[in-house]
Amino acid sequence: MIYSNSSFKQDNISMEKQDIKELTRLELNELLIAHRFKECHSRDILKAVYKQGVKDFSTIIDIPKTLHRFMDERFYISNPEPDNRQVSEDGTEKFTIPIDNLDHKDSIECVYIPETQRGTLCVSSQVGCRFGCVFCVSGRSGFVRNLTTAEMVSQVTMIENVKGRGTISNVVFMGTGEPLDNYDNLIRAVNILHDPSGLGIARKRISISTCGLVPGIERLIKDKLGLRLSISLHGTTNEKRSALMPINKKYSLELLKESAREFSQVEGFPVFFEYIMIKGLNTSPEDARSLAEFVKGLNCKINLIPCNPSPYYSWQPPEPSEIDAFRFILEELGVFYWIRKSRGKDIAAACGLLRERNKS
Repeated sequence: MIYSNSSFKQDNISMEKQDIKELTRLELNELLIAHRFKECHSRDILKAVYKQGVKDFSTIIDIPKTLHRFMDERFYISNPEPDNRQVSEDGTEKFTIPIDNLDHKDSIECVYIPETQRGTLCVSSQVGCRFGCVFCVSGRSGFVRNLTTAEMVSQVTMIENVKGRGTISNVVFMGTGEPLDNYDNLIRAVNILHDPSGLGIARKRISISTCGLVPGIERLIKDKLGLRLSISLHGTTNEKRSALMPINKKYSLELLKESAREFSQVEGFPVFFEYIMIKGLNTSPEDARSLAEFVKGLNCKINLIPCNPSPYYSWQPPEPSEIDAFRFILEELGVFYWIRKSRGKDIAAACGLLRERNKS
């Protein structure tokens, strides 16, 4: 008997059924073949779920009635709806999705970022976070649990339902949680999103963000999935980075740099280093030179991100002159960088702010 580990709210759903969004196409193939159904029907089912947004297996016209009954006995189609939707003055939208935990109600958030030629969805991978970066409010309440594959995939399908088919061209796992701490569910979600029978999102348009979980990066290297990788850096000495990001005490900058080097060599993509700029802390000329030295010889790009103020900590963004002095040094030393514009700050949807108001 199959039991669901997905906890999106599902009215009148038997707990003995599994969310169809937990299965990859290959897994559904095997199941159908084992029960003497045609393999091609797996594509029919998944296309109906992901491209047509069906809510009931009985409405899938391309499969026989016997398969309708088979699917209905074993699976359900999760169809979460946001209980809160906020729109920023810059067009960014934040969606809050209710979920059930064992002993209380909770929620997760995802952020849709519209741009001229693409639509990017920032997806959460966990409820809470166990890594305690001092500038990020997402882990203030600690780690609660991993999200299931279906819960990650459903963030994408929910936005497609709300905004329209084909709205999302890029997915970034940069929401609440550490994606590589939920590796197995994460990669299953990636495979479903990429599959032509699913959302058909190109792997090079899917990005994984990590605080520096080196064993997870090593698994990505081994699996050779063709994904993009972003690493939160924020400090270029072990002392400074450890003060901001406790994960550095376990996986030092030296280990992180070597894993980043190997990833870019194996995948052929540059690694993105995210560098939150905090006034008076990591934005001195010495910090700029140290950053340039750290990335020397790496196939990488740097995103400079002025920090987003929050009532939960005293950090402030640097003055424009401080940012200019920092970037001029990078330019002189031949370092490629972007100054990333924060999106959705007015609705607490910018970097480090997810779940801020919801959990205050």
